Amino acid sequence: MTIKNKLILLLTIVLMSVAALFGLLMYSLNTLNDLRESESLVGKLKQEQLAMGLYEQAFVTTLQTDAEANFVQAKTRFSEHLVTAIGQLDGDTQSSLQNLNSYFMEYDASFIKVANLLKTIGLNEKEGLRGGLRGAVHAAEKCADHKQ
Repeated sequence: MTIKNKLILLLTIVLMSVAALFGLLMYSLNTLNDLRESESLVGKLKQEQLAMGLYEQAFVTTLQTDAEANFVQAKTRFSEHLVTAIGQLDGDTQSSLQNLNSYFMEYDASFIKVANLLKTIGLNEKEGLRGGLRGAVHAAEKCADHKQ
């Protein structure tokens, strides 16, 4: 083998190595972008989950109906982010996220049930069963005053 052939062979090997390194670099950059996007999605999921908890707490403690509406909006955004994450992943992670989605659907339904029960009982002295009971007591007092 001549020196010229050895140099051509060496040049071919170097060019193949550079091409392989370039391919590895492109694969690494794509993977890094996917990881950054996944990290962003997880951050959004966490943010919406915390918001749902705050809105739930605000509704239960202060009985404000706007907190319930904010909870539903946060749950909708959470579901959208979760569906996006499920679409990007595969295998066990995807099934885990689907289980998480069903868990949060149950959580949402339970919160709505509690909110509706609280509305039925009455969010203040004038609404719901509390308001009806208060009105009946006032009517009974007036009736008793008129009889005396």
